[in-house]
Amino acid sequence: MGKLRRARESALWVFDWYLRLDWVGKTIAGIGAVAGMISSASSFFAAVEQGITPLIGLFLALLALVLVGVLTLIIMEITGKRNPQRTVTKTSPAASLGMVVQKASERVPVVDALLYAVNRVWPGPEDKLKDGQDNPAIKALFRLREAAGEGQITVWGQLSPQHLTVAIPPVFWVTNQFDIMSVVFQDADESKTEPATFPISSEVYQNLKVDKVQVEELWPRA
Repeated sequence: MGKLRRARESALWVFDWYLRLDWVGKTIAGIGAVAGMISSASSFFAAVEQGITPLIGLFLALLALVLVGVLTLIIMEITGKRNPQRTVTKTSPAASLGMVVQKASERVPVVDALLYAVNRVWPGPEDKLKDGQDNPAIKALFRLREAAGEGQITVWGQLSPQHLTVAIPPVFWVTNQFDIMSVVFQDADESKTEPATFPISSEVYQNLKVDKVQVEELWPRA
């Protein structure tokens, strides 16, 4: 029984090895199988001449059966009947890790978003708020805070000049707001947040920016 079990395990190992081959390897194996059958036939006739037909004949018959089976598998593999063609969907590494990939968009200073909200046109490098536009810009800033708190728009900022720019979480805007003076009346890189309630928050973001596409979605062009 032990020898039979080892023989079966060896046969399974050979079969598994065969299945791991590509079509070139299987073709080569098929050629070897045909050569083996020819060699087996020669051995069979030699066995007949030597008078040991029963033992050698049975062994050669089993060997020929195995070789024919292997050759059949090769033919089926080449013709595509053994494994139906499967459609493979390629996924990016990020998708395979469950990451959400978003199309990159341009980030603009908050004051540019206010100018767009007032004029519905993106400002140039030298454009500033004109006389009479301060109040509409401040109202737009209040709306921007509400949208940021609701998650409609993402505001980006730094906790210090040495920190990386990060997305400010929506919950931050529950107790914090834009510092109107720095956003509307100072340079863009001096814009910052400030606490809106007490106790005063220790986190203050600066150099505030927003996503250009999200701003256009918040204030669609007429």
